[in-house]
Parts: sequence; C-alpha cells; structure tokens
Amino acid sequence: MGDSARRALRELLAEVLGVATVRGEDSFPGLGGDSLKAVRLAGRARAELGVTLSVRDLYDAPDVDALAALAVPADTAAPRGTAPDGARLPLTSAQQGLRFLERLEGPGASFNLPLALRLRGPLDREALRAAVDDVAARQEALRTVQGETGGVSGQRVVDAGVAFQVERVAEEELEARLAALTTYGFDLAAEIPLRVWLLELGPDDHLLLLLTHRIAVDEASLGLLARDLDTAYAARSRGGAPDWAELPARFTDFAHRQSRFAAAAGCADPAVAARLKARAELLAGMPDELALPYDRPRPAVATHRGEEVGLRLDAQTHRRLAEVARAARSSMFMVVQAAVAVLLNRLGAGEDIPLGTRAEGRTDADLHDVVGPFANLLVLRTDVSGDPTFAELLGRVRETGLDAYADLDIPFGLLVGAVNPARSLARHPLFQVLVTAGTDRAPASLAGVDAQPHGTAPHPARHDLAFAFAERFGEDGAPGGIELTLTYRTDLFDRATARTVGERLLRVLAAVAADPTGKVGGIDVLDPAERHRLLVEWNRNSPPFEVPRRTLPDLLEAQAGRTPDLPAVQMGDTVLTYAQLNARANQLARYLVGHGVGPESVVALMMERSVDVIVALWATLKAGGAYLPVDPSYPADRIAFMQSDAAPVLTLTEPVDAGHLPATDLTDADRLAPLRPEHPVYVIYTSGSTGRPKAVVMPGASLVSLLTWYETTLTPGRMAQFSSLSFDTSAFEVLFATTSGGALVVPPEEVRRDVDLFARWLADHDVHDMNLPNLVLDALCESAERTGVRLPELRMIAQGGEALTLSPRLKAFFEPERRRLDNYYGPTETHLAIAHSFPARGADWPAEALLGRPIGNMRGYVLDGRLQPVPAGVVGELYLAGEQLSRGYLNRPSATAARFVANPFDGPGSRMYRTGDLVRWTGDGHLVFLGRVDHQVKIRGFRIELGEIETVLRSHPAVAQVAVLAVEDRPGAKRLVAYVVSESGPVDQAALRAHVAEALPDYMVPWAFVQLDRMPLNPNRKLDRGALPKPGRAAAGRAPRTPVERALCGIFAQVLAVPEVGIDDSYFDLGGTSLRAGEVTALIRAELGAEPPLRVLFERPTPAGLAEHLAPGAGHPAPGAADLADHGSADHGSADRGTAARVVAGSASAFSGGSPGGPARRRPVPPRPEMRTAVLGEIFSELLECGPVSGEDNFFALGGHSLLATRLANRIRDEFGVEVSLKSLFDSPTPEGIAALLDGGRAARPALRARPR
Repeated sequence: MGDSARRALRELLAEVLGVATVRGEDSFPGLGGDSLKAVRLAGRARAELGVTLSVRDLYDAPDVDALAALAVPADTAAPRGTAPDGARLPLTSAQQGLRFLERLEGPGASFNLPLALRLRGPLDREALRAAVDDVAARQEALRTVQGETGGVSGQRVVDAGVAFQVERVAEEELEARLAALTTYGFDLAAEIPLRVWLLELGPDDHLLLLLTHRIAVDEASLGLLARDLDTAYAARSRGGAPDWAELPARFTDFAHRQSRFAAAAGCADPAVAARLKARAELLAGMPDELALPYDRPRPAVATHRGEEVGLRLDAQTHRRLAEVARAARSSMFMVVQAAVAVLLNRLGAGEDIPLGTRAEGRTDADLHDVVGPFANLLVLRTDVSGDPTFAELLGRVRETGLDAYADLDIPFGLLVGAVNPARSLARHPLFQVLVTAGTDRAPASLAGVDAQPHGTAPHPARHDLAFAFAERFGEDGAPGGIELTLTYRTDLFDRATARTVGERLLRVLAAVAADPTGKVGGIDVLDPAERHRLLVEWNRNSPPFEVPRRTLPDLLEAQAGRTPDLPAVQMGDTVLTYAQLNARANQLARYLVGHGVGPESVVALMMERSVDVIVALWATLKAGGAYLPVDPSYPADRIAFMQSDAAPVLTLTEPVDAGHLPATDLTDADRLAPLRPEHPVYVIYTSGSTGRPKAVVMPGASLVSLLTWYETTLTPGRMAQFSSLSFDTSAFEVLFATTSGGALVVPPEEVRRDVDLFARWLADHDVHDMNLPNLVLDALCESAERTGVRLPELRMIAQGGEALTLSPRLKAFFEPERRRLDNYYGPTETHLAIAHSFPARGADWPAEALLGRPIGNMRGYVLDGRLQPVPAGVVGELYLAGEQLSRGYLNRPSATAARFVANPFDGPGSRMYRTGDLVRWTGDGHLVFLGRVDHQVKIRGFRIELGEIETVLRSHPAVAQVAVLAVEDRPGAKRLVAYVVSESGPVDQAALRAHVAEALPDYMVPWAFVQLDRMPLNPNRKLDRGALPKPGRAAAGRAPRTPVERALCGIFAQVLAVPEVGIDDSYFDLGGTSLRAGEVTALIRAELGAEPPLRVLFERPTPAGLAEHLAPGAGHPAPGAADLADHGSADHGSADRGTAARVVAGSASAFSGGSPGGPARRRPVPPRPEMRTAVLGEIFSELLECGPVSGEDNFFALGGHSLLATRLANRIRDEFGVEVSLKSLFDSPTPEGIAALLDGGRAARPALRARPR
C-alpha cells in the first residue's frame, strides 16, 4: 500500500470506529474495534479501497501500518449477483428457518421485533404516515410476502401500503396496550411484515410503534429504519419527498446471492462445500444441551416466553476490562464471552461450552444501508478444560472467534444440517446460550419532535439465556460502565434465579478485571452470605447433640433393664423379650469370647433369617467383635473371597447352644480386651471399582450417634426387619428396634419375596415401621390397592437404598394422614446421613423426591472438582462429614485415602467422605439426588460397581471386550445390560449368563447381553457409553410392513436422495433438515391424503412413528390385510407409493382411527397368531428380568408371583386387547398356554418345572 492508500485506510478506520484520528501505531482492537465494526470495515475496504482485509487481519495486526501490509488487492471483478425483477425469489437460510418455525409452532409473536418511540411535541400525522410508506418503498424487505409451492418456500416483493392505525390511549393503559399490540401475529403469506400504530396520549404526546417481523429485519435494521423514517418525515413535514440516494443493492439481491452460495455448498463448488464440512467438523461432538441450574424441568416443547433482568457494571471495572482486552488484542465481546463461559462452567455446564452470537451479515458494502434479516448466528465453541488462566482462556476464545468469523457467510441453517445434532422441540439447536453486544442503532430522532426509545414487553426468549451487553462511554470517550440485559426463558428459570445468574457474571467480570492471570477454576461465583448458607446454615437442621461415650451393648442392656418383659424380637410364633434377648446374647457372647472373639476381630454370620441370627449379631457385639453378614445364597467364589479378605475368627452357620453359660452382662474383665466406642461393630461388603468388593468397617461410636438422633426423631414401635443383613440398612432396623423399647418383627424369606404375602404379613403382625427400597414400596402400594388388605397404621415408612420415585400410586397410598414417609439417604460408608420427611398428605408432596437435609451431627457439602462449594441449583458431588463416618475399607488403605479426604471446612484432623453421588441444593436448602459420578449404580437397593461385572465377563474365553450399563427402560426400573465383543463368532448368551451367575450374586447378573462388532469410541478413543444401543429394540433397517410405511419410506428416500429407507430410520439421522421438512409433509399430503403437523416429524421422525401417528395401528399389519401388505416389493423405501396411496384412501377412517359416529378408543392390534407365543415370551423375559424364555417355560417356576402376574395380565391387555383373569394365568402359565387362550382354545396346565440357568 502506498502512502495515499495508507492514509485512506486510516480515514476509513476513524470513520467506522467513530474516533477523530487514527495514527499508524494504533491498532484496531486498541481503538475499541469489535466484530460488527470489523465486518463493516472489511466490506468497505473491499468496496472503497479495492483491498481485501479479513476480520483476523484486523485483530492480528499490531498497528495500522502492519494492517496495511496485510491488505491484498480484492477481486472486484467477481460478480456479486442481483435478483431478477418481478421473480419469485428464494428465501435466505435464516428466512427458511423462521418460516419453518412459524409452521412448526403456529402463528405467534415470538419472532416480532418492535421499535417503539415516545414522541413529545407537535406531530404531523399525515407526514408521518407518508414517511412510513416512503421507508417501505425504499426498503423492499418490508414489502415481501412469503408463499409455498410443493413444500418449497419463496418470497416476492409487492406494492402494498403499510397498515397505519391511530388510537387514543390513557397513560395508565399504555403498557398493557403496547404489550397487546406487540403480540400481533403476522400472516406472512398474506401481508407485509410491517405494521404501525400511533398511540395518542395527549395533543403533543404520542407513542409510535413500528412492529416488524424477523423474517424481514434484524436488530441492526431497526437503526436503519429509524434513520430512514427521520429523513422521510423531515422531507414530508416540509411538503416534499425524501431526496435520498438510490440504494446500491436490495435485500432480494442478498437472498439471490445466498441461494447461489447454498447451491455451491451442496457440491456445485467443492471449495465452498469443503468449508462447510470443515466448519461442521469443528463443531462435531458438542453437547446437545447444556446442564444449567434450571428451576424447572425442560418442557417437551419450548414456550419461548421470556422476561428480562437488567444489571450494570461500574466504570472502574469496565476500564480494567478494556485494558485486559487491549493486552490480549481482543474485543470487549471476547472478554464477555470468555466470562460467560467461565460462569457457565462454574454453574455445572461442563468444559465444552457452545455459545451463540448474532453476527452482522452485511459483509458486502453495498448492503450496509439495506434493511433485512442479514444477521447470521455463529457458534462459538468455548473450551474451558485444563483450568486455564483467564488470559489463556481469552486467547482460546479469540482464536475460535476469529475462525468462526472467517466463515460468517455460511448460513446457520446450512451449518445445522451439516453438524446434524439431535433435534428437539425443547431447545435451540447447537447452542442454548446467546451472547450479543449492543447493536449499532442510530439515535432515535424525528424532526421537530423529542423522540425517545420506549421499552416493550413481552420479551420472547428463543434461547435458555441471552446475555446482551452495551458499553457506555463518557464524553471524553473513557469507559463509563457496561449495561447487561439478561433475557431468560420463564418455563426454565424464575426471575430470582436469572438475576442471580446475572449478578454472578458481574462477579466473574470483576474477578478477571482484578487478576486476568488467575485460574478460572478458582473464581468464586458465591457471595459471602451464600457461602455461609451452603456450608453452615443448611447444615444446622437439628441442634447438635452430645454422643454418649457408650457402646452398643450398653444400650441394649440399659433397655433390657427398663423393659425386661416387653417383646424385643419376633418371628412367627417365636418371641424373645428384652430380658431373654439380652440373656441369650450374653451366653452366646461368652461362647464367642472362648473361641477368640474380641475387639478388632470379625465374626461371619452365614445364617438364614431367624431370631437366632439376631441373637448372634448381638452376641458378637457384646463379645467386642464386628459381625460380617454373609448371605448363604451367594456364589461360593464370593463367599470364599469374603472369608479370605475379612479373616473372621469364627463363622456361625447355625444356632449355637450356649444355654449352659452364664446369662449375665459381660464386662471388660470377661472380654479379651476392653471394649471402646471406637471399636468396629460390623464389616459389610460393597461392590468394588476394580472388580474386587470392598468391606466397610463401621465403628460403634458412629452407630451410637445415629441411634441418639433416631431417639429424638422416631417413636419406638413394631419394626419390620425387611432388609438383608448384607445391606447396611438392616443395622438401623435391628439396633434401633432393640435398643429403644420397640419390637423387631422378622418376616420369613418367602414372605419377604412376595409382596402380596408381605402385605398380609404386615396386617397380621401389626407392624408400624419399616424401611423399604423404592420398587418394593411401590409394589406394596399396588398390592394393598389391588387386594384390599387393610394395612396397620404405618407411622413411619423409610425409603432407602435407591432413588425414590414419587409415583401417583405412592402419593395415593400416603394420602391418609396416619401414614408417614421418610426418604433416607446414606452410603454404607456413613450409614444414614440425610433424611427428609414428606408432608402427611400425598397431595402436599413436592414434584420431585428430595433427599432432604443432613441429620444432626452430620454435614453435607456439594462441591466441584476443586473441593469448592457450588451454588444452589448447580450439580456437584456430595461429600459427607460428621460423627457417622466409618473407619474406611478393610485392608484397602489406598481406597480409604481416596474416598475419605481431609475436610477443609472443619478443624485439623477432620475427614469427609466423597460419596461419588451427584446432587444439587434446592433454593430452600434440600438436596436432590441426580446420579453417580462414575458408573456405579443401585439396582433393587444393591449398590453395584459395573466394573466388577465387567471383570468377571472379561475372564470368559469368548469375550474380547465388554461394557456393562444400567438401562432404565421405565421410570424407577433399571436393568443391567452387558455389551460384548467376541473373540470370534457369535457368543453363547446362556453361557455368559451362567458364567456371571457362578461368580456374582443374582442381582449382578445382566438382564440382557448385546453382541457388537466393535465398541463405539469417542474422539478421545474412549468408550462412548452414550452410543451403546438399547436392548430389546427392533433392529435398524426393518423393511416396511404396511402400505403406509412403504409410502413413507419412499417419501423419505425421494426427499433425501438416498437409495433405501427402513421404517426405523430417522429423517434427521439420514441427513434431513428442518428446512426440507415442508417437502416431506407436502408429499405425504399429496400421496396419502393427510398432512401431519411439522412437530410430529420431530416427535416421530421415522416412517414407523409417522405411520402410527397417521393411522394408529398402521405400525403393525392389520388382521385381514396381511396379503395386501405382502403384495409388491418387501424391500426398503422405493416401493410403489401410488399403490399405497390408493389402499389408504380406500378407507375413510384409515387416518382417524374411529367410526363415522365419532372418535373411538384406540385398541391395540394383536400380533398374528404365529407370533403370539414369541411376543409372550418377550413379555415374560421383561417382567421376570431373565433371559430368553421358551414357549413351555412356566411363569411361576421362573420366579413369578401374584404381583407380577397382575402386571402380566395388564401387559397382555395392552399388547393383545384381551382381558385375561389371574385364574386363567395360574391355569395356563406358559407362553404357549396363554397364546392358546388368546386363540380361544384350552391349554392344558403343564407341570411346574425349574428352568436351568
């Protein structure tokens, strides 16, 4: 560049940046340049100076002289393209997206863009009316209408006047009227996207509302609109017409250019297609949805209702942030974007944070004065991993941002199609958080009138959160503060939450302004009051109490002294009073001491459920030992490991006759060593992450603390001993009942396993208190409702062992106020730590099951990876501290050190336990359980480490690779599924199941095995668990079964230009985009005579799903139509759709599913007779959680019981539309027998036979 060219560049910079002069040593970012100005400067440099400068050049050049050296001659000969006059023009990508959303959501106001001006002073109404028409005549985007032909949308420019209405409005009615007007729904096919209202409040007081639609304008257009209106009004007020220069281009020219670009991206231009592909690859693998502290679950369909909160950052912080930006050669937008990413990371959104922004799309200088929807959405993928300093993060943001601006001309709609994320009506694709800088609007003015911008409501929210900031400057150009407006979706956030989010962003900005070299992970988003609330106030839920320096035997002996004749333990007709229990335990304890049992030793209890095992438990404690429960039904290998690892001094497998020994209480003189509260009282094994179980060692003092809390909370009564002794909950049942004056009532094993028997047992034995896992509790509610058993007054039912699901049945069961439900939480390592009592009436329960708050003498902390507390609503890991911590793991010092860590919130030597559970605080200080940090799961109340199962499966010679998941196929019901890659050939699933059953308990045997060719891997070459297929689903690629499915497969194939389509293939997975969805529905209308709403394509994006929507039952061949369905090709997609159309059209009720008299209740379509046995076998397998079932297998021999029989009858009704009585199921309990019943025949009752495993 020569000197004159350099001078021209400096002058252009000064004009675009709004500064008086630009020196050679100045830089674009140093002068306050931002992305909007960069785009405009690049366009004008090309048009006026004939040089090409990229946005990156403007930021990378250290000064203007260096920038000049980067400029290269522009290819000004390349034609930009103009639209033919009078033609029907294509929509831009953004317009196509808006048109699609309008059809998807129906008419509404969420895309309206209002400009409201308060006008004070004498107003010439006729001049204003004429000026509006002048502006519409100049800006043809304001005179377009949209239409559709064959599912393809287009637009045309019309000569139409602008609707201009004048109304009188009282001041007190203004806001309500304004809100009503801004919700006007445009009919884009019939009217232009501009309406004007002039609201008269007084003779010289008006409010002017120009209501536009985003299909015709963007935010920058509002400034152009106000500027043109001012010019036209000034001319009309003088009695003339506006004398403005002709626009060098029209909006329709831009639409024409972009349509050519889209065609090039499709493959017409390999270079453009390669750019689109490269940009899509950069965005591949982003999270589909950010995890944010929502106040409510995300609705299935977004409402887009929004509100705003406004905040302000002070001038001093603004000045420091400007210095941070200059030092990094970045813009203030980049600084704010990085700060938003830090905030979202601290709010639990993870380390891969996609943000969006609206970028100026007027890349050509001839479009700078043109009104239209030029803004393009850019995706700014922000990497916060590795705990960088803010300066390092800002550098990352700068690079990704400049890369994104290099592809500014790639329309967002094309990018969505190329990335192909999972589509959802519930969220915005690719990003849900928007960050924008203040738009470059011209100041409002109107000749001879004082014009001031006036805010409007409501505020539509297309994104979960939208951060808009505007810098303010003093008269001397110095930073004067930043105004922040946060728009939020009201279906997700409360106003208080949104304000807190905004305040936390200001806190982050203040922190990075003070020290940009600090680690972002160390930025505290909590204020002191919130930190105190999280760490202290919400851990003060009951007064702290002194834990007596007593042992557990002391508690039993004291209770026996107070109530010697009250029943302590009962099983059937066997009852022990407190005196008898204490005496027999003393006698057996002396026997144990004689055989070497004392403090720090272990006694294994491998006994069946009985009164005797309770005596043995107490005897072990009195001798000073710790009991090790061993379930006799465990596999021999597991029992052998426990015996070897725990090294018990003695193993009791049956009652010991110690009646000849003294029955008096033992003292330390009788024991091998003095007994202290710190000595262990039990050793209970949990699943281990390395495939080896871990044994938790619990000291007596911890349980004494727990029992002391129980005494202040519960009233002793008749407690069911439901839990297995191998489950730590049993310690609560046994110890509380027998040290409080209550009675421990032990159900037989066969009663415990049959919910109907258990319900009757509760009634017969007048049991008031019990602790049940969620699924058992739900089954008990169902049984009581179904059988009509009158349960006793259930004063306290504690749910523990797995996440609680608040089902309608459960709420109804607890509607009587005489029943009480508590939710207890506590890992084996701490026993009970958190509790919540639900209101007396089920109708008053919260929407989600709360864990509650830490109990007395326990504390709970929700922390991030740096052991810092996270805000309420944010997901973190739960750490527990207090009196009830166990010692740790037996013989596992490294595992103990990893899970029991120093407590930074208490004094020296204090510990806390890392639970591995993900939780969050509610706004009022209750904890909610969300899942596991690792892949450890709880099923049927048992904590299972999936790695332990994987270790066993890997030991099978046929298995090369394995992964085990817990799959939830219905709410609250999880099942284990093993995915295996074989060494060679098909694997024998029965052999794998037997292999696992030999080594692990039955609850750890997978329900299903899925063989894969290879394991899915993520970009880091690690197992992608989310990509593992769910079992039991139909295989992909099924061919059409009905005429409707055949037609739909052909339509998909035609629109998407693919050779074949199966009925389970998703429209979006095949490459379909929302922009082409209209073609699909148009073809369906043409060929099948029905048009599903666009939202159905999102909800049911497969031919099978659409067929079921169009004609309920069409997803299965109907009886009598089998021959018809089998005619022609049974292959995929390209079948004769004309035949299918004629078949469907031949029945007037084919799509309604009803009769001429009105809609009928939808009935299931029963499978063909030859398929019924197989379908029934699948139902057996699902209900019984077993493997494949043959036609001769007996439901009850496989483990079925009365409750499951009821569920079986319900499933038969749902699948076949036939009511089957329970008596019929008992008479014909096999798939073949039930199939014969459905066919109208009689099935002989087969003999019960056990199915070998």
